[in-house]
Amino acid sequence: MWTISYKGLYIHGYCDKDVCRVTAADGMSIARNCKSLHAAKLAATKHLKSV
Repeated sequence: MWTISYKGLYIHGYCDKDVCRVTAADGMSIARNCKSLHAAKLAATKHLKSV
C-alpha cells in the first residue's frame, strides 16, 4: 500500500490493484474506488472546489 499527500488530502493506493481512494486528514472518506491515480486527483480537486 502507498499513500501520497495531494492538496492537503491523502490518496491511498495498492501496488497490486488499480484502485485508489481519497481521504481527508481527519479520516473522512472523500472518494472510494477511483480507477487510477489521475481519477483520484480529479476527485480531490473537485471536492476542494465544492468546499
